[in-house]
Amino acid sequence: MFKTDLRKDYVMSFIRFKLHFLQRSSSEKSVVVKGIDRMMEVGGIFLILLIALLSIAFFGDSDRPVPVHFDAGLHADAWGDSFSYLVLGGFGVLITLLCLWASRYPRFINLPVVMHPETEQMQNFMKCRYARVLTLLIGLMFLSLLLLCRAMQLEKAWAGVASVCFDLFLLGILVIVVVASIHVQRLGRR
Repeated sequence: MFKTDLRKDYVMSFIRFKLHFLQRSSSEKSVVVKGIDRMMEVGGIFLILLIALLSIAFFGDSDRPVPVHFDAGLHADAWGDSFSYLVLGGFGVLITLLCLWASRYPRFINLPVVMHPETEQMQNFMKCRYARVLTLLIGLMFLSLLLLCRAMQLEKAWAGVASVCFDLFLLGILVIVVVASIHVQRLGRR
């Protein structure tokens, strides 16, 4: 009896702490959301749904081993069962959803910049906008990886296109992170 009460109190205090942590502080101003930001959020939600639906469809239609690792020449060197589609799709949905959620809360976006009180609102706005762009790129990266696995499984010619798209989205993520860091830092110097 005593242990369950203690456990219950501990769980409730943990939940209260988490809810308090997620609430905005009184000093934190809300970030302005414009039309393009909403469109990027809708695009992120669309990518999440597409990744989930394709992974379920590929899982149900898969009767051969699924390639899960590739060498530099785009040859599969490790294979998994059809559940690999669900794992990849679930991971893609989780990461994309986490990025989409973080784009609403600027304090969860970690850029190596100094925040200045007089330009903090503009810096937070740009951090959130770059996070939305990253959400789209990460969703597209997971989508291209899912299509690459499917193309390699079915030995289709468009596997090279999916591989190039994956590389471009990965490069885009790197470029956006660097550009976002420089841009948000420069906004703070004004």
